[in-house]
Amino acid sequence: MLRAAVLLRGRPLAAHGVALALTGLALWARFAVDGYLAAGFPFLTFFPAIVLSTFFCGRGPAVVSAVLSVLSAWYWFIPPHGSFALTGSSGVAVAFFVGICVVDIVVIDLMLTAHTRLATLQRRTDELLAERTVLFQELQHRVANNLMLMGAVLADQERRLSHLPQARDAVGDARRRFDMLSRLHRQLHDPDTLVAPIQALLPGLCADLVKGLGRPGLVLEVNAQPLPLGVEPKLNLCLLVMELLTNAAKHAFGERDSGRLWVHLSEQPDGQALLCVDDDGCGPGAGFEPAATAAAAHPAATAAATKSAATAAPHAADAGRAAGDRLGMRIATGLSRSLRGELTVQARSGGGTSVQVRFKAPGDAARAPVGQR
Repeated sequence: MLRAAVLLRGRPLAAHGVALALTGLALWARFAVDGYLAAGFPFLTFFPAIVLSTFFCGRGPAVVSAVLSVLSAWYWFIPPHGSFALTGSSGVAVAFFVGICVVDIVVIDLMLTAHTRLATLQRRTDELLAERTVLFQELQHRVANNLMLMGAVLADQERRLSHLPQARDAVGDARRRFDMLSRLHRQLHDPDTLVAPIQALLPGLCADLVKGLGRPGLVLEVNAQPLPLGVEPKLNLCLLVMELLTNAAKHAFGERDSGRLWVHLSEQPDGQALLCVDDDGCGPGAGFEPAATAAAAHPAATAAATKSAATAAPHAADAGRAAGDRLGMRIATGLSRSLRGELTVQARSGGGTSVQVRFKAPGDAARAPVGQR
């Protein structure tokens, strides 16, 4: 009906024709029911004609319909019939009808004008949203390409440093992190992914990361419960899980080609969230000091943590993990702090290592999708 009204209002001749037709129909109906109505209802059938003329035809045709309706009712249905003479009571009736006509026309016209403006603003908003989405996707595409380019540059430098094992390993580690960030960036900054609940987002990200590490012998299990997370905490949590998984896959199993990894995310009875990344590898070992690693997340403590890790270097697989995890655990600790959480590392029951992060789930009612809980 609104579309028909807008279409008819855009054609003045057709709109005036429809208004005249409605007025004529109202006059015919009034003559048809004249014998059945008691005195005092001269304007009864004209009200619908004026309302419909205002809605479908616009203000101008509605005014024409109202004027013709007043004159018709005044001449034929207000005593003395067949003339425009007025008595006191008939004058009040005509004035009352004129007032109602004015109110009807003004109110309906204002409502339709407001609706037209709202529809225009909605179309403009949709256009701006589509434009912003395109620009956002283009920006993220360029950032992801730049990350891939940096990864390629680091890969080339890694090949050139084959005669310097320590430098080659450091550059290789940086390259792997750039590759991980590139893959994460492409997935996490997709507009559809941003609004996806964490329990739907996390399994695919973890599987993609383990596949990209080139360790086909690793078996991954992900169990994530729904959490009320906003966009920024969700991104930080995904980065934290990726960092912990990378560290475990690289350092937990020593020379073993196979192993198991578990990622569990759950909401605790006290309202906090618990993230556990476990493995069945060599365990944290005597050379691994979680407190020193966590303290190393602060720049002032970096030198002390490095010295502690360097002095604890027995020739064992778990000691190798301690040295290898030093940078990764500093990054993971920083990410856990961004979630206002606390990271702990302990031996897993049954063998291996369990890294746990307990944090307050920062729900974002403004941006969290409905049904995420």
